[in-house]
Amino acid sequence: MLPHDAANRSRRRLLGLASALALVGWHASRTLPGSGSIAVHRAALLRQLVTHPAQARQLGARYLEHAVAEADPQRLWSMLFRKADPRDARTCRRILAARISEDFRNLDVLRLGGWVLARSEARLFALICCG
Repeated sequence: MLPHDAANRSRRRLLGLASALALVGWHASRTLPGSGSIAVHRAALLRQLVTHPAQARQLGARYLEHAVAEADPQRLWSMLFRKADPRDARTCRRILAARISEDFRNLDVLRLGGWVLARSEARLFALICCG
């Protein structure tokens, strides 16, 4: 067993290393492209788009049971917004409204949980479920 002072030094070294790693991870998440800060911003935008997030998550989970290949937040975001990079809820709503209208015009709809949804709606709910 280590003497008391040696044990304290080992504990302090371990805590120092853990703190340093946490700071590096925090800094990377705020500065690297495609990192957590973008995901956090997108999740905040998505929360503003639905009035019943619990039901949206449930429908999203049901959609992903049948569309397993789409169970990736980045892929879903790209499918919904294509090359656009909306920065606010208003822009998201405008883009999504256009996608949903396009889906209905093209009969790209599905039945999910007793609802008839445009595929873009189902993908939005799946994205909320993933995020």
